[in-house]
Amino acid sequence: MSSPSDQDVHPEPNEGAAAPENGALDAAAEVSADALAPEARSVLETGDLVAPPAGEPSAPPTAVPVPVEGVADDLRSEPLEPAALSASLSPRPTPSSGASAPALTPVLAPSSSTPQEQLLHADKARSLPMTGEAAPLFADEGLPDLPLPGAPLDVPPFARKASDADQVVWGARIQDFEREAEALGSEPQAALLYLEIGRIYEEYMGRPRNAATSYQRAFTLDPKNPAVLHASRRLFTEVGNWGMVLEILTFEVEGAKTPEGKASLLAEKGLVEEEKLKNLEAAQASYEAALAAWSAEPVALDALERIHLRQRAYPALRGVYERALADTTKPTRRLPLLVAAAQLAEDRLEDPEGAILHYRAVLELAKDDPLALEALRRLYLATQQWEPYVEVLIRSAEAATSGEDAAQFLLTAGRVLNDRLGDAERGAHQLLKALERAPSDLVILREIERLYESAGRFEEVVKVLSREAEVTSEPRDKVPILAKLGAVLEDRLSQPDKAVEALEEAVRLMPTYTPAKQGLGRLYGKQGRLDDLAKLFEMEIRVEEDPTVRVSKLFQLADLWANRLDKPAEAVTALKEVLTIQADYQPARKLLEKLLTQSEAWADLVALYEQELALSQNRDQQVFLLTRIGSLAQDELADLTAAGRAYGRILELVPGHLEAIRSLALVAEKREDWQEVLRLYDLEADATEDQKEVVSVLHRSGVVFEEHLGNADGAISQYEKALTLNPTYLPALRSLGRLYAIKERWEDLLGMYRRELDVARSDEVKTQLLFRCVDIQLEKLGDQARAAQTLEQILDLAPGNLAALRALAELHARSQDHEALVDVLRREASTVETSQEKANLLMQAAELLEDRLGRPDQAAEVYQDVIRLGQHMDASIRALVRIYSAEGLWNALSQALQAAKDHARSDQVRAAILLRLAEVAGDKLGQLDRAAEHLEEALRLDGDNVTVLSQLERNSVARRDWARALSVAKQLALQESEPRLFAARQIRIAQIKETQLDPPESGAEHYRLALQTVPDHPVALRALELAYRRSGDWAALTSFYEREAVVAGG
Repeated sequence: MSSPSDQDVHPEPNEGAAAPENGALDAAAEVSADALAPEARSVLETGDLVAPPAGEPSAPPTAVPVPVEGVADDLRSEPLEPAALSASLSPRPTPSSGASAPALTPVLAPSSSTPQEQLLHADKARSLPMTGEAAPLFADEGLPDLPLPGAPLDVPPFARKASDADQVVWGARIQDFEREAEALGSEPQAALLYLEIGRIYEEYMGRPRNAATSYQRAFTLDPKNPAVLHASRRLFTEVGNWGMVLEILTFEVEGAKTPEGKASLLAEKGLVEEEKLKNLEAAQASYEAALAAWSAEPVALDALERIHLRQRAYPALRGVYERALADTTKPTRRLPLLVAAAQLAEDRLEDPEGAILHYRAVLELAKDDPLALEALRRLYLATQQWEPYVEVLIRSAEAATSGEDAAQFLLTAGRVLNDRLGDAERGAHQLLKALERAPSDLVILREIERLYESAGRFEEVVKVLSREAEVTSEPRDKVPILAKLGAVLEDRLSQPDKAVEALEEAVRLMPTYTPAKQGLGRLYGKQGRLDDLAKLFEMEIRVEEDPTVRVSKLFQLADLWANRLDKPAEAVTALKEVLTIQADYQPARKLLEKLLTQSEAWADLVALYEQELALSQNRDQQVFLLTRIGSLAQDELADLTAAGRAYGRILELVPGHLEAIRSLALVAEKREDWQEVLRLYDLEADATEDQKEVVSVLHRSGVVFEEHLGNADGAISQYEKALTLNPTYLPALRSLGRLYAIKERWEDLLGMYRRELDVARSDEVKTQLLFRCVDIQLEKLGDQARAAQTLEQILDLAPGNLAALRALAELHARSQDHEALVDVLRREASTVETSQEKANLLMQAAELLEDRLGRPDQAAEVYQDVIRLGQHMDASIRALVRIYSAEGLWNALSQALQAAKDHARSDQVRAAILLRLAEVAGDKLGQLDRAAEHLEEALRLDGDNVTVLSQLERNSVARRDWARALSVAKQLALQESEPRLFAARQIRIAQIKETQLDPPESGAEHYRLALQTVPDHPVALRALELAYRRSGDWAALTSFYEREAVVAGG
């Protein structure tokens, strides 16, 4: 401790700032020099020592006492113990007219004593023996309540002076004490005498410089005496000599008995260095030393947090948080520390693992904390820690306040388990749990369907598809589900009856859906349900507009009625309609002729033809009639000889007559003389000049080889010759295709379908052919790439073809071609009508872009599209928050978080989102005012949230909004139940009032509250002591010292 000659007592200039009323760090003595006594003004302005008046002793030149004569009679007789000595040192002042030495007074002064007497007795009470720092006592253990100090006196106590007469008396008393001290030599008891001399100089003679010299001597004799340190620090605090205050605090720190007490003194030392001396480096060192003594010291912790944030010393700040957490067990204190440490690790240190550890610790204290859950989801996804990601998704689902939110979390968990971890069983379990929370969610159902299908669990696939159909009302969506259900039942489970039910429902809802119609027709045929097959044909005919397709369907219906249902009348009617549409449709003519055999007027018809032939002179007419006669003889009368003669007669009339040759060929067919038939076909080919007719003849030759001679190769040769002449001849194409199928020549069959496409006249027919190609490419060749190309051709014809889009999406999903799958999903979304359908498809596309393709920017655009549709709001917003956080797009993240907040379902969730908004605004965008708005809104939603309050306090300090910081600090104090933390908060409140408000306010009330929970808190003790002294409330100060003595004595 420096001597007064080395360490000036007078305060440093305060640059015109108004002095606060009271407080541990106040320079209350920094009052206007005009209001002080001359001696005090001299000390404050110049630091010069004022000589005592004439007749008064000067202070001895050294601090070492020497024996002198003239010791007062009452102190000379025998040595006194310190307690007895301290109880008999201070004199009662007498009126200025009195010349005798003042009498000794007891420790407790009478109520009629003067302020100077009360002050001295209060100090004497404070000087009672102290055994050091004891364990904290509480207000309910019998300690008296402390009153609030009054307003400060106009002139501080150390600037007040006694009258001239009293000055003489006090001078004599000083001489007596000095002699006594010198007589005691270097005994520690002499320190008490110099302590009393210093008090007389300070409090009754207005000479703080002389007082400082006496305190220095007392310190030299007994440097560990708390009373000496106390008086010295009080004096230097009063006059604003902060350098000396720091030295005294250093000695107090060395004498501290407990880690908490040492830490509090070091924190007070740091406050002096920071607030009074503006020495941030030294203050930081003191704060760190405080935390080294007790890592949870609140004042030091808050100060270092503030300093490190301002200096961007983030690793150092992390160390502060970690030390505090190591010694802090109370949840209300740990929660804001953990959140602050986690945000620091994630946002400032780019340490996701560290952030994860802290957020997990938050969940150990508050298992449903939405901020921690959201942060862990974001961090685990960013670091691709899939198992923990699944765990936190499941916890998020358990904490969710709505079934929809829980379902989305479980859906994501199921996908991660299946796609990332390859654990299909656990993935299915989570998806089923998601379905329990959202039984009608198609996205979940389809995910379960995909999982079961890949595992080959087709019975489960059927259940899921049935559920999808139940919850789907739009035919465009429901029909493909039913069609797939029918296909699985038929192909995978061999349950044709149930497959028929599904396909019938699909056809009923959408008669134009080709895959369903084809599947149902095939099943009807397999099961022999011919009446139902006929009804299916009738339904197709009713809705068909293309003439070619209509003719084909009518003929198939007529053939069914005639040949399998025994309904010739209905068949005749159908065939007549066919010939009305296409008069040269030979299959229909043949079938009609076959049906007319049921007529019983054959002879009359032949006779009529013969009679007409006899009367006719027209060769063409004769030929026609002979043709009819031959036909009747052949077909109706079964007289092939007569038929042959008729056709021979035609050739006599017209050699090389094609119809006659053909008729003769038909007769040969009746005779089953197939070689003759082939010969006649050759004649027909030679006789005709029409290449189309030649093609037809070659086709018929092929039919003979195929159907009657069983010569498939010969048939193929004839069909190929026909196609050489006319590559688009449809009957040959179909016949050749049929043979290729029989021989499993799939590539050749695909070529036939391609040729058939060239002659098809409607997009519907082309679409059917292309679907057949897809079936072959997938089921027979296993060529998914070509199947995908074929489906693209279908979509070129009909961009909105739902079956093609769904099939193409399924192909891309199987092949893991996520980019192509995204394209298909977006195309499908552009064709569907309802916003729900669009949103479902776009959500799938966005998830693929984000999770599979690593294109978060594109995924974010699609999620925005989903939000604009007003669907999947929660899932889309969560995704946007996740993406913008990972990409560091802080403005966009703020917008997404704002949307999430607007759409949140509970105040707790909204408050957590607002906390994140404040973090982004303050830490990432530097918008402290915006951050404050978010925190205020969060506080309105959750007024007792310690994390929100802590963040708001830090924000208010950073913005230097001291009024708000003060209000928030009070709220935090109300929620603090640990005594030392409560006391620290009260001291912080007092410091804000005294050092930051303009004009400053008294912090005495808060120092008093601090002492109610920690009675021996050194900062609060010294601050409240100064407040009592400055107000001149000596009775209260006496009571204060008595209370301090009780606490110190245990």
